[in-house]
Amino acid sequence: MSAPVVEMRDGAVELGGRPVLRGIDLAVRPGEVLAVLGANGSGKSTLVRALLGLAPTCRGEVVLFGTPLRAFGA
Repeated sequence: MSAPVVEMRDGAVELGGRPVLRGIDLAVRPGEVLAVLGANGSGKSTLVRALLGLAPTCRGEVVLFGTPLRAFGA
């Protein structure tokens, strides 16, 4: 099994002091497709922004191609 392309371990995001995401664990490997489903305002866009380093995580870690996101300067 190949290493994940993107991974989030125990991720959490707060916006304006309010918890938006918490306890997120996911790994997407090469060739896999990920669908993020949920109601309006459930945090789908925030999850994608956190995976890209555009929304800071307050807990947990995002890893891209085996390298922690913080190592990219995000």
